[in-house]
Amino acid sequence: MAGWHEVSPGALVALICLWVAVFLILVSWGVMTQGKKRRQILFAAAGTWAVFLIVGGCFFIMWEPTLAPQTEEETPEKREAQPSMPTGAVVLVIDETTLPKEEEHQPLAIETTENSKISREKQQEYRRLGRQLRSIEQLLMSRLDPLTAEIQRIDQRFKAREISNYDALYQKSQLKVRQEEMIVAAMEEKLNALQESNILTAEDINADVERIQKRRDAAQQKREEYQGVLKELSDHADVFLDL
Repeated sequence: MAGWHEVSPGALVALICLWVAVFLILVSWGVMTQGKKRRQILFAAAGTWAVFLIVGGCFFIMWEPTLAPQTEEETPEKREAQPSMPTGAVVLVIDETTLPKEEEHQPLAIETTENSKISREKQQEYRRLGRQLRSIEQLLMSRLDPLTAEIQRIDQRFKAREISNYDALYQKSQLKVRQEEMIVAAMEEKLNALQESNILTAEDINADVERIQKRRDAAQQKREEYQGVLKELSDHADVFLDL
């Protein structure tokens, strides 16, 4: 059986109109009645009825949001943003930006330098270092890709409610730390390759060195952030698991 709070808005409007009509009838009856005592009784009844009308109107106004029909259909984005997980309503969020951005995939200056005005020895050194740097990057990506695929599988399991948001965050943070460590190591290897060259000057490699250092520093910062997440999860596991 439906409760009073499930009454439709149309029925409420009809009920309020009925209350108003009764009030007007009582007032009109009191005005037309000749007897003083009866008139007082009718006016008192009308006043009491008016109090009920005002209180009831305020009560229904306060409950109006719950009376509105729930016709809005949830979009897939809304459903995905608020998953109901075994650990409760708290969803722990993790940054998904681990792989290098698009501009980081662009070749370094030393990999594309073709200058006929420089010495043949320098041209050969540019080509040698270019091949070495490309090889380091390709090896890095081949190591990052499987971890990225594993992160995507964790996301799928989380969305399928096979694991809690706590477990998903912990597992993904571990993988993210490994990815950032790989990026840092690869950038250090690139820097060493450039700085060990006895042919190219600091001016020749300065732009590439700055770009590689920037990418390394960003990965180090990310690694520290994910390590911080893992520490918080480990130190307060009982709190997160009880959510």
